[in-house]
Amino acid sequence: MDAVLAYFLVLFAPAPTAAQTVSPLLTAAATEATLTLKVSDRDAAAEALIAKVEGFGGYFSERSDQAVTFKVPADRELEVEAHAKTLGVLIDRQHQKVDLGFAIDQARSVLKSREEMMKRYFDVLKSAGPNQVVTVEREIVGLIQDIERQKGSLKQMEHRVRFAKVVVSFQFRERNAPVRDGTSSFGWLNGVNLSDLIGDFHYEK
Repeated sequence: MDAVLAYFLVLFAPAPTAAQTVSPLLTAAATEATLTLKVSDRDAAAEALIAKVEGFGGYFSERSDQAVTFKVPADRELEVEAHAKTLGVLIDRQHQKVDLGFAIDQARSVLKSREEMMKRYFDVLKSAGPNQVVTVEREIVGLIQDIERQKGSLKQMEHRVRFAKVVVSFQFRERNAPVRDGTSSFGWLNGVNLSDLIGDFHYEK
């Protein structure tokens, strides 16, 4: 790398990191919830939840016979949990929030500094001599890749804040068999003395 390009790299070095210049966004929290339900029909419960989530503008990202993973608009997450409870017996619930405010703020700051550097590199390229063009272009390509990575990371974090992750696991709920109490569904039979009836039967024989 020649002295001219080295000079520009020093001149256009990135601004101070976000940790030094930007305060965290305390409200940018990613929500994750895990529910375990006992249900008599897992498919029916899953379909009912999917319909509810899609009605809220969310979607399911994974589905199996045992569980469904949803991405739910963060402000509707509690409503989805409440609906899930109507479909079976809730036997376990875990809930957590991860603060991504600082990480998002930092990623935005880094992305902005990279984009500003990109503009400056293009300005340098306009006046670069034949010996510097290849080197400057190589630096620009590397910077473009870095910018795309930063954008992808930022997009993922922002999506986690906008959409809560809700995992609903299903356990089979057995239906209790009717308890036999010695009575018959035929009312007249309940008034008959069974011993006498059996005795009469033998006598007639």
